[in-house]
Amino acid sequence: MRDMLQEILFISYIFFVLLILEVWHRSNIIHVFEWLITNPYIVFLNFIFILSIVYLMQSLTGQRRLALWISTSVFLFFFTASKIKLNLKGEPLEY
Repeated sequence: MRDMLQEILFISYIFFVLLILEVWHRSNIIHVFEWLITNPYIVFLNFIFILSIVYLMQSLTGQRRLALWISTSVFLFFFTASKIKLNLKGEPLEY
């Protein structure tokens, strides 16, 4: 039961990170919820991408908590850089 609760919290954390990054990028939570409703496949792909990066970091570090911190920090860095470029030049960062 405890392992199942930890997995549910882990998946919830990944979805929370996705929401926070999108709110940070779009600057409005209403736009994020509109995006969630109108683009469910893209949301799912973003979720799978974040989850795979976290699992990759977990396999490299061997610790789930450290993998969450590292991957969240990396995603925040890239989203911040993209947001700054969007504000300055009017175009998002291309990866």
